[in-house]
Amino acid sequence: ASKALIADLNALRFSFNPYNLNRLSILLGKAAMEDKAYFDECRKKVMDSRRYTIDALRSLGFTVPESKSNFIFAGANPVLNGKAYFDGLRRNNILVRYFGAARTKDYVRITIGTQEQMETLVCVTETLLKEAAK
Repeated sequence: ASKALIADLNALRFSFNPYNLNRLSILLGKAAMEDKAYFDECRKKVMDSRRYTIDALRSLGFTVPESKSNFIFAGANPVLNGKAYFDGLRRNNILVRYFGAARTKDYVRITIGTQEQMETLVCVTETLLKEAAK
């Protein structure tokens, strides 16, 4: 194959990368990052929702390590194992990550959403715990 053909194929291959950004997206992202008030507001919302969720899940018997990111690990509940929790949330249209490896099989990874979304997660969790205890 010619070098030109290889270059064209590579250009095509990389054009489907989901992380590619056009110039306008880059400029808008830059402007958003420079808006400190907006950043601070968003950060506070994530931190508040994360704290609420950690406290609520711990009160329901989950082990939840502290987190400084936009996600938490929750699991090791005596009534609901990680896979059952994952499946129950999924049946209720709440998508979390489950990793079946030995070290993580008892946990799910929950991305912090809006306060309303996290309240829904806690409410569904309460229902799943009641069902599992029967």
